[in-house]
Amino acid sequence: MDNEQNHINDKFISEDLKECLNDNLDKHNYSKEEINNMNDKELFNLWRNMLFTKK
Repeated sequence: MDNEQNHINDKFISEDLKECLNDNLDKHNYSKEEINNMNDKELFNLWRNMLFTKK
């Protein structure tokens, strides 16, 4: 897979993470605006924490 394809896949993954996080606002303390402004690493960390932390 070339770099352009990896970039496209990463973009889809980050969009999926944003959608998931926005659909589960009751499971974390971030707003949709904050989520939409996060970078990929922040999105992944929030998603991971959401999975393993009970609120």
